[in-house]
Amino acid sequence: MQKQILRFLVLICSGLAANSVSAQTLMEFNFNEGTGSTVTSSEGKLVGTFVGTPTFSSDSPSGLEGDFSMQFATGQRVTVPDPTKLLALDTANPHFTIQAWVKFATPTGRSVFFYNNGPGGAVSASVFTDRTAYVTTLGVKDQQSSATIPDDGKWHHMAVVHEAKKEFRFYIDGQLADTVAYTGSTIFTRTNQVFYIGAEHNGGLQYVGLLDRLRYSKGMLAPEQLDSKATPAGARPKGAVYLPPKSGWAYIFEGNKDTAGDDGSGYTSLDGTWSHDNGSDTWDGSKIGGDLLADAFGVGNAPGGVMSLTEGGVTFLRMQDTGNPTGYQFPDPYSNRKLFFGHDITAEGAPDTFLDDGVTLTFRARIPTPKKTTGPLDQLHRDGQAAAGPQPYPEAGDGYLVSDGGKGNVTIKQLAGGAVAFALTLPDDTFGGAPTGTKAAVAGLTMNRLNGTAITAAVDFDDPGELPTVKLDPTDWHEFWITIKADPTGAGNYQVAVYVDGSTQPSTFSVTAGDGNDFTGVSYLSIGGSRTAENWALDLDFVGYAVGAETPSASPPPTEAPKFSSIARQATGLVLTWTGGGTLQVADNVQGPYADVTGATSPQTVTLSGAQKFYRIKR
Repeated sequence: MQKQILRFLVLICSGLAANSVSAQTLMEFNFNEGTGSTVTSSEGKLVGTFVGTPTFSSDSPSGLEGDFSMQFATGQRVTVPDPTKLLALDTANPHFTIQAWVKFATPTGRSVFFYNNGPGGAVSASVFTDRTAYVTTLGVKDQQSSATIPDDGKWHHMAVVHEAKKEFRFYIDGQLADTVAYTGSTIFTRTNQVFYIGAEHNGGLQYVGLLDRLRYSKGMLAPEQLDSKATPAGARPKGAVYLPPKSGWAYIFEGNKDTAGDDGSGYTSLDGTWSHDNGSDTWDGSKIGGDLLADAFGVGNAPGGVMSLTEGGVTFLRMQDTGNPTGYQFPDPYSNRKLFFGHDITAEGAPDTFLDDGVTLTFRARIPTPKKTTGPLDQLHRDGQAAAGPQPYPEAGDGYLVSDGGKGNVTIKQLAGGAVAFALTLPDDTFGGAPTGTKAAVAGLTMNRLNGTAITAAVDFDDPGELPTVKLDPTDWHEFWITIKADPTGAGNYQVAVYVDGSTQPSTFSVTAGDGNDFTGVSYLSIGGSRTAENWALDLDFVGYAVGAETPSASPPPTEAPKFSSIARQATGLVLTWTGGGTLQVADNVQGPYADVTGATSPQTVTLSGAQKFYRIKR
């Protein structure tokens, strides 16, 4: 998500668990500036300055475009002045919650990522040498835990909840991992009005690694209130028309990563959470284009492949399967004759019956054509057509037809059994890939055939039954919002409602569940194509899902951003005029902290005082 200059603060109050009290966020840093040597808290009142040269990283828990984290190394930290004591706990009930996303190599010493030895309550949070969560009420108690952060090279959420004079509760990835009795409290007599991120005040106990979404709250957050979902609740893909579901997307992939995980390494490809270790994939890790050298894998590359591209400000994943290059002197392994990736959604908490219960799917995609792209597209190597040699990529594009028991360009499958697939299809597409085969004769989004109520392999394009189709030009970008739930009509297994490009009026179909299963033991989301005989290409801007079938809300019409329209000098001051609403704020330094000008409305006369003043409009 792109960081916006204007910051919006939304406070949502909801029912709390019985063992919690109302909590207030005192500080949150998302580190999404991306450049520079300062970071600002989400509400704009705290500004941290770099000591050493910590750097911004595009590696973040969400993986969203424009979402950054902080990378700390030896000698690096952030100092944050807090002269107005924003980080002040309740002296009578000094409950607190500290939470952050962390990614680090096992440290040789305790590693502090938050240190606040201030008058509002002295506390710090860190990770220990055995990768356990650690909290300190500075001057009272250094408290280790048995809450272990997995050593798997991935992002993990850590939280510490302090219930004063009772206990510490340690959470890893939203799950309670340890509870330690604590009858002490918190010291409020310290005087340092600066807190530190990435190390202690003097640079000691350095945290080395990545840190994101640091939060500090007065009060105890319940488990369901923790920021433990990798994709923040309000996040949506860059350029999406639809607002996110009420509970947020469970996962979003923005097509901006194309890493090829090592063979046998599991879910390590693309953004690090996809696998192509399955019988429906032969990707050799190569990108599209380049020198195609037969019998020279490792020197050139096989036709087709997977790569991230940016065109017109849109970053997307291009996948191309040119057919069956094994007949053209590009033998397995790996020929790129099938490209099929799976993302484990059981690991993200999806129920085994989430299709039956209801799920929401979103993606934005197109079939690339030479007239609408500048990126590479390889020649076709049609299955069984080697005598004719490689053929030019079609000017009209090259789509896909659902195959293999319900596998398509985008497929979602529940562990309890049943898969629903979607494909972008063109009229000249053939199921066998050969130009002389039976043509699709439709243009749009196609899906599983309606062919009864038994989970079956017979849901492909060439099987009996109705072919559900949303008619549109698939060579243009389209954003799809799709809900899937058990079919109330009894005609098929699932009722599928498809919303397109901001419309809130769906096309609704009954479909039969496919029996395809390429990633055993889990529910999964997949992208690509699984059939050797077919050739195709797809541009995927983003794809995501949420548990629960929820109707969409389109973005409201854009409103005018606040801006100064006039600054007029008077004898005793300035007259500031602005449009677009918002709140006038003032600071003595351009970096802040900024304070609201009470009661200010446009036009506003301000008196000049001091050496300098800086004004801005916040909305």
